[in-house]
Amino acid sequence: MGRAAAILLIAGLLSGCLSHGTSLPQADRALATVKTMPPAPQRFTYCSDHNCEIEHPVSLSDAEWAEVTAVLSEAAADAAAERAAVAESVGRFERIVGPRTGTAGDPGGTGIFAPAGDLDCVDEAVNTTRFLIMLENAGLLRFHSAGWPVHRAFVGNSRTHMTAVMREAGGGSWAVDSWFHRSGAAAEVLPLDLWLAGWEPGG
Repeated sequence: MGRAAAILLIAGLLSGCLSHGTSLPQADRALATVKTMPPAPQRFTYCSDHNCEIEHPVSLSDAEWAEVTAVLSEAAADAAAERAAVAESVGRFERIVGPRTGTAGDPGGTGIFAPAGDLDCVDEAVNTTRFLIMLENAGLLRFHSAGWPVHRAFVGNSRTHMTAVMREAGGGSWAVDSWFHRSGAAAEVLPLDLWLAGWEPGG
């Protein structure tokens, strides 16, 4: 294998996030004001272009927020049902916000030569964390609360990666990962321990 081909292969393996310098401090920076200025449907920011390079100011109308949260508007019967509703509502959130932020065409994953508006896992984790905080503050989560993003390093053949997190009341923690799929698709919600072990869709 030639040197150029080897470089491209390595870049492909790293394209989960590491090739763009992913680290927890970047998520911490982007989320630094969530306690003093909690995100709300009427006023929040939405990250794009890797490591929250661009933060778009966004405002949702009452009707748009109702559309995003319709699957959560009726109390879930149990924690599992609530997680399924959260997964769907993350996709709805992206479908509403995407056209305003230039991210509607985000294909999922992170390409080596990504176009403007592409989201890496830092962008996705921060955006989903802000959304979970909005859900919690609106009283739409009965069985969970918003956690802080979690980062994993290489595990086997998996990529270094980051995800948003929900904490289950009296239970475990759950990854809420919207990075793997195109913008507007339902998020993957799975036990955080499984995610940390290197889980990716399709095994």
